[in-house]
Amino acid sequence: MDVQMQATVLVILYQGKETLGVYDDDAAAWDALLAFVDQNWVSRFDSTPPPESGDVRVEMFFNGEDMYLLASSDVTDL
Repeated sequence: MDVQMQATVLVILYQGKETLGVYDDDAAAWDALLAFVDQNWVSRFDSTPPPESGDVRVEMFFNGEDMYLLASSDVTDL
């Protein structure tokens, strides 16, 4: 039985600063991205409450010059 190993990289460019993280899977990287958005929401939107949907929250937060990248790779053969 072959076991597949995956690595997911999360890069966030926000207000001129880079944040980089490597995670075991896409779900963990997505959770880290949501945590970043939640931690920085008030500084970006003041008293505007964040949307319930994580997808919409991320889309609103990164609507502008700031950006993020999620990239996955199979690292089984490394």
